[in-house]
Amino acid sequence: NVLDNNGNVVASAVSVLKVVNLTTDITTPLKIIPVGDSLTNKKWLPETRLLLNTTFGKNVIEWVGTLDYYNQNEVDPQLNKHEGRSGWRADQYLDSGYANDNPFWNPSTSAVDFNYYFTQNSITEPDAFLINLGTNNITNWDDTIEFLDKIQQQMPNKPVFMLLPAYNARYLISKKTRTYFYEYAKNITELIKNKTNVFVIPNVYTHDSEHNYGWTVEDINPRNSSSPIKNYKLNDPVHPEEAGYLQYADS
Repeated sequence: NVLDNNGNVVASAVSVLKVVNLTTDITTPLKIIPVGDSLTNKKWLPETRLLLNTTFGKNVIEWVGTLDYYNQNEVDPQLNKHEGRSGWRADQYLDSGYANDNPFWNPSTSAVDFNYYFTQNSITEPDAFLINLGTNNITNWDDTIEFLDKIQQQMPNKPVFMLLPAYNARYLISKKTRTYFYEYAKNITELIKNKTNVFVIPNVYTHDSEHNYGWTVEDINPRNSSSPIKNYKLNDPVHPEEAGYLQYADS
């Protein structure tokens, strides 16, 4: 139920939560390529593997790509590869990219070419894709959908997981920011609802953006440190602390 400031119900909805037994085994580890921005090369990559591998009692998922996982001291860093680039937007994966760094761009055909990418980088065609885009251009969902369409056109029957960007910490102080993230999630969900083999990871709703970004507590007056009145400064409004990335993995 959604309530107004007077406690009146202004909207209601119902969801069904399904808890199911594990009935299907995974005999060969699934290879998934995560494509995104700086929120991609983070702790949720190995944590997702840990959760799934623990469930199945063996290695069942491997992240693939050309970029190394940031922490080479992590267990099996070679299984946490990715295509996550700091600051990148969906439109940069649709053309020659910033500084010609788009790994999917075939210069011979001037087009996004996933087969070219696999051949050039000696990467086995993956079982699925994961798209983690939107944070750096939260008002543009059309380019994200276009990138999804290119995957489906060139790699038919491949599952694609769409990660809906979590609210960044600015949503606490900005109604406009809250609206941007909500509208992005709503429109992405609407645009993919009739597509096959596309699955939503609802990070925007499951990530605790109110608490996961961390705060530094400062004296509001440096001359009066004994005052109970403090200033709370966000550590990072875009990148959550480790607990946030572990929550990504849960989703």
